[in-house]
Amino acid sequence: MVRLSSKGFCRIIYMLLRTVMVEEPLMALRHKVGGLELLPDVKPLWERLNTMNVDRSVYFGDRHRNLTFEERMRPVHRKAREGMVRVEVILDGAEVPIGYCVATIDSEYIGEVDSIYVDEGERDHGLGGDLLDNAIDWMGMFPVHRTFLSVTVGNIDASRFYERHGFRPRHTIYELDTNPEQGKPI
Repeated sequence: MVRLSSKGFCRIIYMLLRTVMVEEPLMALRHKVGGLELLPDVKPLWERLNTMNVDRSVYFGDRHRNLTFEERMRPVHRKAREGMVRVEVILDGAEVPIGYCVATIDSEYIGEVDSIYVDEGERDHGLGGDLLDNAIDWMGMFPVHRTFLSVTVGNIDASRFYERHGFRPRHTIYELDTNPEQGKPI
């Protein structure tokens, strides 16, 4: 008798539901894992994430609006030079990216989930959890002594997701708002 983990079971149910809902043959999801060479696959998804953060950010929506993918990935490139980077992209049956996770380990063995996103239409099937678990498992192969991530203030769904996966708020960092009239009241 074969036993499936809850993740494996969720993945099978998800693929079956997709088959029924779109009335197409079973569309297998494919995970590509690598390094910086996968960032072009990440870019369109990151741009959707950034647009979502423009809307959800309580104070710094304009910063998200003006942030480019290249600027956001500069720290990832730096950590790749000094440490390690892992990029995982999930592709649907048509080879279209539907989710990703960028994780890094810096030269002091501090791990970070730098960016993670799953397309809205693909959520609630365990894909984000798989991406996050895979990144944490990768970090566990090295002497990482701390793992963290950051969440845009106002992105309550992301905060809840990370807390379900064992992350807890440790610090609240305040940044000077140089354009206070752009802030939205809480």
